[in-house]
Amino acid sequence: MIGKDREPPPLRSAKGVLEWETDVALLGNRMIWKALATMMIATYVVIALLMSFIMAAQGEADAIPPLLGMFALVCFGLFVLMLVIMLVVFGNRMRMRFRLDGRKVRTEVADRRAKAGSRIATVVGALAGKPGLAGAGLIATADEVREFEWRQIAKAGYDDRRRVITLSNDWRAVAYLFCPPEIYPEARARVEAMVAMKGRKAPARGGRHPLVQPLLLTLGVFLALVPLFAMPYPFEVHLFALIFTLCFALATVWLIPLLAYAVLAGVGWMVFEITVRGLEVHQSQFGGEPWTGFSSLYGDEWLAMGLAAAGLVFLVWMSIAMLRGRLVSLLTRDMTE
Repeated sequence: MIGKDREPPPLRSAKGVLEWETDVALLGNRMIWKALATMMIATYVVIALLMSFIMAAQGEADAIPPLLGMFALVCFGLFVLMLVIMLVVFGNRMRMRFRLDGRKVRTEVADRRAKAGSRIATVVGALAGKPGLAGAGLIATADEVREFEWRQIAKAGYDDRRRVITLSNDWRAVAYLFCPPEIYPEARARVEAMVAMKGRKAPARGGRHPLVQPLLLTLGVFLALVPLFAMPYPFEVHLFALIFTLCFALATVWLIPLLAYAVLAGVGWMVFEITVRGLEVHQSQFGGEPWTGFSSLYGDEWLAMGLAAAGLVFLVWMSIAMLRGRLVSLLTRDMTE
């Protein structure tokens, strides 16, 4: 067993493989701080946008500021908890394994405590009926090993003082290589050679940024659902159907295209609900002729129905385009390019 104070020698093969293990400092590492801050900010922004949109669409805008304050406190508490875990549980160190060869680069969590923690979180979350905890454990387990072919890397950055190599695609860092002193010169030379020889060229200045499409689709999803939050009587759509469709539509845009099936199911649910309410016959309280939901609409209400129908058509179009590959989620693009 290799002690914490002694780095293992590099493992080389005849095929030019360079492999090493090292203890990565956590609290003293600015990459870790940056990753934690980015994760917390992204979590806060996503939750704040979703809940603000829902509250505003329901005419409860006054409740948004205190809600945002509460979310900020929760995210800050999670941030502090993660720092405590890194210090107390992991002793401010995590064992990592890295491998470079002629085809790809591989990073792996070698720390047994980290592996055990992610699996415990998955099991406890499943047994306790807490999908958030189980999901976090599954994500951590899946992220223990990361591999990228050199053609997926557009550029590399080198921090000679800290001996850290940053590998990036067109728009973000995808992996960090932490190197002990005796490994760093050769690791840098290999990365420079492989990126120059096999790496993907970054898009020219003025080219379309990878975030443009998902951001435009996200805006389209919000605009498509706004009219459905303000449907006239008796066409009010169930709130759960709206939130279900909203969440899966955003997950389709940013994560996995197959989630578009859930979006189509949500759209089908809302269309069914609107149709049933529109055809339902109502008896007038004043002895007049029976009426249906559709027959009671007039002027502005027909306009609201038309906007809602246009929004549903957009969601169907986007979902089918995702399933057929004409549109690609950001995560899928990251994994395949």
